Amino acid sequence: MVYTLSVNNVVLVRLLNSRQFKVASFIFAVGVFIFAMVISFHSQSLLRYEYLGVFAFTLFGSGLYIIPLLVTQLNPIWLALICSLGMSVNESLNWVIGSTSTSIIEKGNRTKKFETVINRYGLIGIFCLALIPFPFDIVGIVAGRVGIPYIQFILTIFLARLLRFNLLILGLCTIQNCIT
Repeated sequence: MVYTLSVNNVVLVRLLNSRQFKVASFIFAVGVFIFAMVISFHSQSLLRYEYLGVFAFTLFGSGLYIIPLLVTQLNPIWLALICSLGMSVNESLNWVIGSTSTSIIEKGNRTKKFETVINRYGLIGIFCLALIPFPFDIVGIVAGRVGIPYIQFILTIFLARLLRFNLLILGLCTIQNCIT
């Protein structure tokens, strides 16, 4: 596959490969992780904003942290829907990076494996990968790189996350008896 870079893409690649960007990204990631952990242990502050707070949290962190804490306090169906929506929007950035740049992530073994899965199985492969709770960022970048259309990618991620969170909530509600 041949990639062409425009002037804007070259500037973006330089920015994303710069030491300052990598340091800033690392600091931001650590900050988001700390924020996610603090919110996880103090969910009452998140409940003040209800679903808007859940959406904001899942834009930066995983819904897996907060669903067990909020499943008995918010409507489980809406909770799964909002977490899925927030995490799908979160994946947009990874897709954009993959679709506009070729040198952000080198083609190592893991990247090649994800690219093979996406090329072979397409949206079904992305759906299955989105069901598994693991760092999904690389899949979004690879999907953008191989040319999966944005709307199809986001809808696939949303549906997979919705299924995953509904299954998680069903299991939690079975244990905690929260379905009335």
